[in-house]
Amino acid sequence: KLYSELSRLDNMVVYKPILPIIAFKHRFIPSRLILEKLLSKRIYVYRAPSINGLRIVVMPHINNEHVDVFIRELTSILNDLELNSKSTISKL
Repeated sequence: KLYSELSRLDNMVVYKPILPIIAFKHRFIPSRLILEKLLSKRIYVYRAPSINGLRIVVMPHINNEHVDVFIRELTSILNDLELNSKSTISKL
């Protein structure tokens, strides 16, 4: 479910999992910014340096509710970051 939900987000590159690890990155927003925002909401993910992105290890205790909360928070973060970047560009 996490893979399919991440794949639906605009401009998100999601790598097909082989193990229970999902790696992803946004096409335009640096992963560092997304990571900082997730951490500020106490959502912990890992860096994926080989793709300059982020990764999530899907453990057996992760359920659909966890995935839904993560996608909702990530979508909110991405919307805020995209809105802020458009606002900054329009001021230039």
